[in-house]
Amino acid sequence: MRVVHLISSAGWYGAENVLVNLAAASRSLGCDAVAGVLCDARNPHTEVAERAEARGVPAEIFHCSGRMDAGAIGRLRGWLARTGVDIVHTHGYKANFYASAALFGRSMGWVTTCHTGTDQPETTPLLRVYDTINRFLLRRVERVVAVSPAIAAGLLAEGIDETRIATIGNGVDAARFELPHQPEGVPVVGIVGRLIREKGPYILLEAARRIIGEYPKTLFVFVGDGPERVELERAAAEAGLADNVQFAGERSDMPEVYASFDVFAQPSFSEGMPMTVLEAMAAGLPIVATSVGAIPSLLGESERGLLCPPGDAAALAGQILRILRDGDLAARLGAAARQHLRAHYSAEAMARQYLALYGELRRGHE
Repeated sequence: MRVVHLISSAGWYGAENVLVNLAAASRSLGCDAVAGVLCDARNPHTEVAERAEARGVPAEIFHCSGRMDAGAIGRLRGWLARTGVDIVHTHGYKANFYASAALFGRSMGWVTTCHTGTDQPETTPLLRVYDTINRFLLRRVERVVAVSPAIAAGLLAEGIDETRIATIGNGVDAARFELPHQPEGVPVVGIVGRLIREKGPYILLEAARRIIGEYPKTLFVFVGDGPERVELERAAAEAGLADNVQFAGERSDMPEVYASFDVFAQPSFSEGMPMTVLEAMAAGLPIVATSVGAIPSLLGESERGLLCPPGDAAALAGQILRILRDGDLAARLGAAARQHLRAHYSAEAMARQYLALYGELRRGHE
């Protein structure tokens, strides 16, 4: 069975990570999975193709000259016909649009994954237009996959037929992250993700001010990049945190990065099922995260991590301090998180569920 995973990417984020993990795991199970990247000439990003190929997944780049490129639709349509694709699996609104146009009049299975809820606020008029179009397109897709029960409930509320919704959690290749801890000599609290307000980086900065009162040498490492980086650097300097905060930028050696952390923090205001939390679980890290999206189900009630309300810097600091003060608690949380990840959120388990769904759709088109 040949499956193309189609995405329009602006960098390396959660959906891109899921796509590559899923494609690589699917190939290990005998599926001919390919990564298809819609690359906008105005803002070209090929990280998905590069990382897919590094994991043994072939990649095809479809160059686009703008938001809605008729030529790119034609090239995609021709490529799908020539290469014998059975299933098109889209990730994101732009991929949904291109797939809808390229598949018009074709008998081919179509699956899309909703990595975030449909209730996410859109910040510009143009994004609100795209969101409206995407809500319409979701009604045309044969199967809509939600990565968490909360997202599935949102799809039902949008009027998507229950029989067309499947819930499949994300998964990671746990073995890649099971490296020995590499202590830095000082406590290291790490956050991984795009530097945008929604991810709560300013909340962690405020928590850092409280934590260094008790642990003055603690290092807070921000891994990732984004539009808030310059302002975050300024805020850290103004708060007197310049010596305690490191902005590491984008990193391709994430298993080694996680191995250098003592605590993983996820202070987001909203999430689906964050890959960074899954990776931190695989790395055996004690985690402090906000109780949003699928995070409470991942971490349990203080069983595999500690929770705090979104936007509450004092609570975030308090939970991080609990871990820094208690090595036994840190070890217990990390071990339980890793065990739970292995049992329920491996890339192979995710891939097997998707392959069953693909098989069902392919039989419907025979």
